[in-house]
Amino acid sequence: MDKISKLGLGVTVLLLIGWFYWQSQQKKDVVPPPDRSGDTAEVVAREGTAAPAKVIPVTTPAVIIKEEAVVVPAAELAVGFPDDITPITIDTGLAIIRLNPFGGVIQKLVLDENPDAGIRKLPDEGSGAVTLVNAANIEQAPGRLTNFPPVVMKATEFAGGVEFSATYDNEITVEKRYSFEEGSYSATLDIVLRNDSDQILKWESGPVFNCGAIFPIDKDDLLGVDILNADGMLRKKAPEAMIPAQINWLGLKTKYFVAIYKPVEGPASFFSIAGVEKSKAQPKKAALGCARGPGASPYEYLRADMVFPTLILKPGETARYSFDLYLGPANYAILKEVGNSFEQIVDFGIFGKIYLPQALIWLLNWIYGLIGSYGWAIILLTIIIKVVLWPLTHKSYASMGKMQKLQPQLAELKEKYKGDSKKIQAETMKLYKANGVNPMGGCLPMLLQMPILFALFTTLRNTILLRKAPFWIIPGKWIKDLSGPDVLMVLDKSYPIIGNHLNILPLLMGLSFFLQQKFTPTGGGGSAQSAQQQKMMATLMPVMFTFLFYSLPSGLNLYFMLSTFITIAQQLITTRMGEKKG
Repeated sequence: MDKISKLGLGVTVLLLIGWFYWQSQQKKDVVPPPDRSGDTAEVVAREGTAAPAKVIPVTTPAVIIKEEAVVVPAAELAVGFPDDITPITIDTGLAIIRLNPFGGVIQKLVLDENPDAGIRKLPDEGSGAVTLVNAANIEQAPGRLTNFPPVVMKATEFAGGVEFSATYDNEITVEKRYSFEEGSYSATLDIVLRNDSDQILKWESGPVFNCGAIFPIDKDDLLGVDILNADGMLRKKAPEAMIPAQINWLGLKTKYFVAIYKPVEGPASFFSIAGVEKSKAQPKKAALGCARGPGASPYEYLRADMVFPTLILKPGETARYSFDLYLGPANYAILKEVGNSFEQIVDFGIFGKIYLPQALIWLLNWIYGLIGSYGWAIILLTIIIKVVLWPLTHKSYASMGKMQKLQPQLAELKEKYKGDSKKIQAETMKLYKANGVNPMGGCLPMLLQMPILFALFTTLRNTILLRKAPFWIIPGKWIKDLSGPDVLMVLDKSYPIIGNHLNILPLLMGLSFFLQQKFTPTGGGGSAQSAQQQKMMATLMPVMFTFLFYSLPSGLNLYFMLSTFITIAQQLITTRMGEKKG
């Protein structure tokens, strides 16, 4: 292997290591997940742990006498639900929703088990149901205009929904109508404000819509908020609060589930995000777009608001605020079908802009539809990708083989023109040209494969399709969840890096990397120092990648292990073909 090929290989390796390290090494906050057993039954049953009710009198939220402006004060938050109010339950076939007349809000929403959408249960779980909304108080419940103090609203049920209404003592009437689609994760919410008084009312800062709170669902889950505006997605990392933006929709998200709220009549003007950190009681500023990576969220929950433009209602006038809602799994195909660009909340990184991860998800799902196993779907996907990339891989290894044969002559040139680097370079290029060797032929095909490699990394790591998807190689014992590590057994104590879990796939992947290094063509005519460097690389790379991949999803490790073994076979085939031609 000549100097240029070594440089190209080194750059490739550094890119790989840097990418995987950045993606996988995040601080983990070991906090047990909330107990969500019996979620489905709990929706129908009354909770015995509701916060004590705090009665708020029906007061005037804001009044303008004549034309004098009065700023609408925000209502008091963190008010618990009264014990004597019975919530109304809606069952869509995919979710069970509990609506509370106190404030006319969504108090709780449980997603039913739905393997096709990625909502599954493990063998030791009684139910695969997922609690997406679980508000302990008004502050955490979506569906309220916070400018109005919460009161018990009159409830009228109809097929697939509920309508709430209340009239405040200043003759402002608030009406809310929730409509849920059967067999869908979509819903609509219409809020109407009507001024029945003889006075002019004004909300200086505009009505504030509460999107509610989102809590961790799985162990080591992450929480985040994404905003879609006219310029695209907002996924800043810095803390944000009350930031102006033309908000087309706002989405609260965990790694695999989302709650998206889209204003229909027009975009909101501002958004605010607050988070309560674990082990702390006070809210603090929270960041956008933080639901990525394997580390646990630092937040106990996140909540968000949307602020609309200034509203003035003359006597007899009404204002309508309508919303399209999506409350369900972050399944790209389902979100794409719903529309409203909701699928953009699934963050595929830079390669999502060229639709490479989306294409891989479509192919993975298509294969799954044929064989009914995501484990075997990953295996077949790996084989398909290796076949498609075969010309590039073959060209790369063939070029490296030619380089290997020229190593003795390159060594002679270095000795002959020792000390004259320009002469060595010129003679080296002549030698390459005479033998039909492209100095970039070894590393360029490898670099061209990098987008697919990175896209696969992002896809297999983030897609909900693999969540709790089993792959029974050893029935009931291995790879119970392709979205998590393949824990074969729990060790008696914790060890550095590996913890207290014995994972097999990363070890097999490390072995495959070791064998690949062993069979990779090397420069036999190089210096002793070069040979020593290659030997160190052959030893260190497998160890480094084993540690980097040890806690990553087993679906991802399954792909890399199989891909590397296939690559070894390709190397051997290419080498033998080269020997026959020689």
